[in-house]
Amino acid sequence: MNIYCIYLTIYLGKLLPPFYIGSAKITSIEKGYHGSVSSKTYKDIWRQEIKNNPQLFYTIIITDQFADNVKDKLILEEKWQRIFSAVRSKLFLNMSYANYRFIGNSDSAKQSVITRRKNNNYNVSDDHREALRHNNLGKRVWNNDVKMVRSTDSPGPEWKLGFIDRVKQNISNSQKNKKPITDKTREKLRISSTGRLHSNKTKQLLREKSTGTIKSPESRAKMSKNMKGRIPYNKGIKTGKTSATAKRCIFRNLDGIQFEYQSVRQGCIANNLPTSKMCDVSNGKLLSYKGWTVEIITEDQIFRQKGKK
Repeated sequence: MNIYCIYLTIYLGKLLPPFYIGSAKITSIEKGYHGSVSSKTYKDIWRQEIKNNPQLFYTIIITDQFADNVKDKLILEEKWQRIFSAVRSKLFLNMSYANYRFIGNSDSAKQSVITRRKNNNYNVSDDHREALRHNNLGKRVWNNDVKMVRSTDSPGPEWKLGFIDRVKQNISNSQKNKKPITDKTREKLRISSTGRLHSNKTKQLLREKSTGTIKSPESRAKMSKNMKGRIPYNKGIKTGKTSATAKRCIFRNLDGIQFEYQSVRQGCIANNLPTSKMCDVSNGKLLSYKGWTVEIITEDQIFRQKGKK
């Protein structure tokens, strides 16, 4: 029994668009089949490149769903072609979507396919096609939500799709021309976000977004006013006292001797070690630094120690 799959062919040359999506037997893919392009625009160039430069083609199976008959195969193929918007995108060689409704050799079926191809490809203006292509570039696709730009230095399964530079520039320009938020809208946003707890991922994104930005004197004054009365996380560090957010830890040297400190910074000062490196060790980014390891004492361990006493 023939088992059909959906494949993506990647072309590394410069004469054709880089991608072609289709369906074929799994055995054909294993034998080196890369697809058959039948459009007038690319047919001759495709055959010439397949014959003279087969090393420029790489084909991978991109779905876990398979079909055992032609109808199911075409339904699955059309589904994946529409996911990529292959017909409308200039990154793909496909000039028409697969269609199981016209299976057969009748003249009416052939005429319907020809008419459908014309409707898909020739009745749309170049400006409209370009706008559709840009709208589809940010959509999520099969490779872990990476946006659509091809990388010429990573052929094979690691091939990535993402934004092109021109689209990035257009988005940047559109953001610059946005109207400023009114005070009424800003007040609504403030009320809706009051008391909201952000996840660690959201906090990291907000931190990266604000890093390196230069704040106006008015913003600095508001921040200073809001922070009055709060206890800073690093209170007491300059006077030699333990930070308000410090965690007890255990330092171990090469000989296995343990030293307990009230904070990682305190242990680094006592043993003449760089704080940044030992923090990486405590966070798991490094296994050790010059033979030294750090273990943060959890609340459960502190509770057990008090119980033993």
